[in-house]
Amino acid sequence: MRLLLYIGILLVVFASGSCAPADGEVFAGVTLGAVPVGGMAAKKLPATLATVERVLLQESLYLTLGSERFPVTREKLGLQLDIPALERRIMRVGRRGGWWQTFKERVRAWRKRIRIDPRYVLNAEVARAYFVNLKERIDSTALGPRLDLDQRKVIAGQPGIKLRVFDTMATLRRLANSGAQDVPLDVSNTAAPKVGAFDKLELGTVLGEFFTAYKLTDSAKDRTHNLKVAAAKLDGTILKPGEELSYNKKVGKRTAAQGYRMAAVITQGELIDGMAGGACQISSTLFGASFFAGLDLVSSRPHTIPSGYIKMGLDAAVAYPHVDLVIRNPYPFPVVIHFTVKRGRVRAQLLGPKRPWRKITFERTLLEELPFEELEREDSRLPKGIRVVAQAGIPGFKLERRRLFYGASGKKPVKSESRKLGYPPTKQIIKIGTGDPNPDYKAPKDRPPFGKVPPTFTLSQ
Repeated sequence: MRLLLYIGILLVVFASGSCAPADGEVFAGVTLGAVPVGGMAAKKLPATLATVERVLLQESLYLTLGSERFPVTREKLGLQLDIPALERRIMRVGRRGGWWQTFKERVRAWRKRIRIDPRYVLNAEVARAYFVNLKERIDSTALGPRLDLDQRKVIAGQPGIKLRVFDTMATLRRLANSGAQDVPLDVSNTAAPKVGAFDKLELGTVLGEFFTAYKLTDSAKDRTHNLKVAAAKLDGTILKPGEELSYNKKVGKRTAAQGYRMAAVITQGELIDGMAGGACQISSTLFGASFFAGLDLVSSRPHTIPSGYIKMGLDAAVAYPHVDLVIRNPYPFPVVIHFTVKRGRVRAQLLGPKRPWRKITFERTLLEELPFEELEREDSRLPKGIRVVAQAGIPGFKLERRRLFYGASGKKPVKSESRKLGYPPTKQIIKIGTGDPNPDYKAPKDRPPFGKVPPTFTLSQ
């Protein structure tokens, strides 16, 4: 009975004009994907396939990288329909093989079950250009651990990644006609390097910190620039247990090639323009933080003129290469230096685990005040007889500095250090005019005299 049924169907199929294809016409019931093309004249087929291609190439596949998944159209990936091959496959339906294959295809067509799936080929040039561009965006170099000093923590290292362009193209070519929507990117990973200096590094405690102020005026912008250059060379420095830091060795020679600019410096008791003016403010701020952090103060020297940004006894002058600040880490754990220069304030912090001292105190006692000398200099640029204070005199001072370390109780110091310091007097320079009289000349106001220094001063952290 089944044989008779097939014979009957065969007769119907061959007898039906709607099922039997004419020459140059697609067999009825054929679809390209979901698009019906049955009964279409062969000469119209290429244009139809081109229209279908434009639609299909705007559909997206998904490139995947780990848990990330992002869409890209087939067109951008370099995929295109193999239109000549599809045209041949469509036109061969109902016209190939023996009578039995023809019979089966016509039965399937009669039942509208002949579906030809699109077939894609890869345009290697377009695909390579796309993935080379993608490689530039996603490739990354492996990063070792690094310090986030503002958050006082160590950020773990990150592995690097490199896209393998031709391997990814091979994967795309293999999956293009599989029906898969996801195309995994073929990448190689580079392990994050290990940095031994960061092993077991603790940054949770500010062992000591110090602030100094600077001017935000346009006239001080070169000095501010120098502050930032010098501070950046110290920021993030790790002092291992017992390790010394030389300011001059760490910061290096202060030259224009190193990024420094001309600004006011103190030379032989006078303020003049010099290279890298402001470097001493960074060294003094570091000295203050080191003092209150309990670091060893191996070598330091005060300025020849008391500085307006820091109390006498806490400053540390530097001049490459002979005048240096040297500190040492006395603790059994690493100490990290953190500098910031912003909004008119230089801040130095020394970071590490909890220090053994509850409190560290700075004490200063004035021992002697020395008078300054007055020096007159003729100046032909000033009208005759005019006297102008070009540099205000500053008395000299002899003082004693003490550092007191307090234990857990905080009542009595368990350790103390003392040192005598001297600041020589700064000459007062008077300019006397020898030039032509000028009735319109207005003499500048004299600078206020140096303030009274209290006999004692104390500061604790």
